[in-house]
Amino acid sequence: MSAPTPLLPHRRAVFISDTHLGARHCHAAELARFLSTLRCERLYLVGDIVDLWWLAQRRASWNAAHNAVVEALHGLRRAGTAIIYIPGNHDAPLRRTCGLMLPAMQVRRRAIHVTADGRRLLVVHGDDYDGATRWHLPMPTRAATSPIASPDAGDAIAPSTQGRWRRVLTHLQYGVGDWLYYRILTGNRLLNVLRQRVGLRYWSLAEFLKRRSAAAERYIERFVQAGLDDARRRGLDGIVCGHIHRAALVERDGLVYANDGDWVESLTALAEDHDGSLRLLDPAGRSLAWLPPRAPQARAA
Repeated sequence: MSAPTPLLPHRRAVFISDTHLGARHCHAAELARFLSTLRCERLYLVGDIVDLWWLAQRRASWNAAHNAVVEALHGLRRAGTAIIYIPGNHDAPLRRTCGLMLPAMQVRRRAIHVTADGRRLLVVHGDDYDGATRWHLPMPTRAATSPIASPDAGDAIAPSTQGRWRRVLTHLQYGVGDWLYYRILTGNRLLNVLRQRVGLRYWSLAEFLKRRSAAAERYIERFVQAGLDDARRRGLDGIVCGHIHRAALVERDGLVYANDGDWVESLTALAEDHDGSLRLLDPAGRSLAWLPPRAPQARAA
């Protein structure tokens, strides 16, 4: 009989996003283990938790590990953890419930988290910044699965030739991109099965390849800047987000940029300690990056 996994240190807040439950490449078993060891006052689920977009394509992948994630969340709630759910683009239908106090959680379009040292951080999934990044066309909906959508399917005006070609290009882009991305994730999973067998830690092939793509790096830089600009316009001290599957924790021009990563590629979470410091965690709870609390004189100001 194996020994129980030790509990992680108690955190003031934890942020998790992009778990994509129901999708094939969700690392549900690792996430369930992480959640089962977690102790925190507040847990933010920062979008794309259940991948309703994937499920709508009738490609559902739901097994005992996914159920274990749900049970672990229920366990945290029963232990007194407040859960705030901020839907993303893959679970966007849940945005209809924003503002409601559901039995297990609060649902918000966005939130402002105040750290122990007084920093006010915008918490948002991040798909709002897609327009600023100019990385891709809008995600096609089920109503637009044909290159020529009818007015009954949602178009109020008859499509122009340009509009038809735009929809064709949108579907081509998503079709090719989806195929390539999930082939990379399949390779990522197989590689890490082998690494685990020889005692090596998790390593993201997808992240390795993205860091060698100049186009991907430009997109991520535009996303980071769009998020920081939004926080600055709102008079806040920084932003916590997800969406782009790139974990990060940095301070730039006096603002905090914290991306809690995902549970498809990076397998990371963001945590706040009781002194207001922030840290990125790996699945075992080890710190990957750390930001100290704000200096006392800055708090007084």
